[in-house]
Order: sequence, then C-alpha cells, then structure tokens
Amino acid sequence: MTKPIYKHIPYFELLESLQKAEKCALCEMRERSNQRYFDSLLYENVNNSALRKQLIRSGGFCARHAKKLLEFGDGLGVSILYQDQLKLTLSFLQNLRPLRSASLSKKTLSYRKSREQCPTCEQEHQNDKYRLQTLINGLCETELREALENSPGLCLSHLIKALTINTAPEIQQYLIDLHRGKYSELLADLQEFCKKHDYQHSDEKFGKEFDSWRRVVEVLATD
Repeated sequence: MTKPIYKHIPYFELLESLQKAEKCALCEMRERSNQRYFDSLLYENVNNSALRKQLIRSGGFCARHAKKLLEFGDGLGVSILYQDQLKLTLSFLQNLRPLRSASLSKKTLSYRKSREQCPTCEQEHQNDKYRLQTLINGLCETELREALENSPGLCLSHLIKALTINTAPEIQQYLIDLHRGKYSELLADLQEFCKKHDYQHSDEKFGKEFDSWRRVVEVLATD
C-alpha cells in the first residue's frame, strides 16, 4: 500500500466524505447521489422519453427508491411517471384468466422476472463499484487510510463488496482487521446501552453508546 496514485476528483470527494462521515461514507455518498437523481428527475426529466421507457421496463422504482421518491412530495411528477406503470399493470391483469393455482403462480412469477432492474438501483450499483475501486486504489495514500480509520468505517454490505473486487490479500487483511475492531467497539456500545437500561444502572448517564441501536442497524442492513 505504498505506490502513489493519480488523485482525481472522485478521490478527493471520497476523502472528504470519509473525513466528515457520521456512518459508512459510501452510504452517505449514495444518499447524496440519490437526492441529486430525484431532484433532477422531478425538476426536468418526468417527460424524458428514454427514462419513461426505462421505468416501463422496470415496472417503476423498487420499494426503497419509490419511498424516497414520495419524500419529495411532488404529486404531479409522480402521477406523470406512474401512469405508464399502472397501464402496464392493468394490461397484465386483463390478460390473466382464472387458472389452476400452479399455472397462475407461474404467470405472475414470469411477469415479475421480466422486469429490469430499478434504474436508481442500477445507478447505485455503478457508483458503488467505482467508489469502492477508488477506495481500494487510494489506500496506498496515508491521508485516505487515516480518514477511513478515523471514520465509523464501512457498513457490512460495502465491506463485503470491497473484499470481493479483485483486492490484494494485504488490503483484504487490512480491511478485515480494521472492521473487526470497529464492529467490536460497536458491540461494546450495544452492551453498554443494554446495561444502562437495567434498573441496577438506571442512575448512570448515557455516553457515546446512546445511538448504538441505530448505528448497528445501519451497519448490518443489506441492499
């Protein structure tokens, strides 16, 4: 981890995110990207024909990103985008006939499998892949390594991805050791949080463990 790299804009974006991270920096970067994506979508792309066709092929957004879309409160934008999906669903239902249970299940399963990936999920996957490669390449730089070590670290999902993208054994071991330490600290915080809910310790004030129950969910939640 000593060979210097070319420091491009994504490197510095990742470095800054690690330095300011309150949880997994890659998750925070993903959330900011999603915010920009939906801002752009609702502000200027609801009538974009290519995007509309992509949403038709995917059957709309996945549940996670559909919930994010609703948070913007843009009723007109959502109505325009989802008319296509509802028409497609009605067409599917109109072509169904009462069948034996197994046959009906086969038809509905086939319909679900025919859908493409949610466009925001697809974008997340590509962004994650690029940012993880930037992280792996950047670990030869002391400043980025220190930023990662001083941050909360990666969530389990991003850690596993980092360990499986053609990573050198010494980098794999570094990431494993680093996160064993961070996850052990989190476990200690959880145990302390539980202890202070025991009546025998009810007079003890909460410290850094006060939000450990939130942090553990964020660390272990899967995509």
